[in-house]
Amino acid sequence: MTQDSTKAKYSAGKNALENFNTLASYAISGARKAKRRVHREGLTVTVIKDGYIVEVTPDGSEKVLKGVNSVDKFKPLGVTN
Repeated sequence: MTQDSTKAKYSAGKNALENFNTLASYAISGARKAKRRVHREGLTVTVIKDGYIVEVTPDGSEKVLKGVNSVDKFKPLGVTN
């Protein structure tokens, strides 16, 4: 498996760790890139989607594994896809 690394953009005068929106956008971007990379390798990804734990295969098909009881406590940073 190849590994890509990219540097986060930094703007002078702004600390990303103090700005939740910036930090959340980094997390969303990283999660999307990781999901694409795993699918390129032909592997399955497990995500939480609409209150269920879902297994997503590289061809895009989804298999619901089980429901999540504490959906109201889980606040995702972004939606999948």
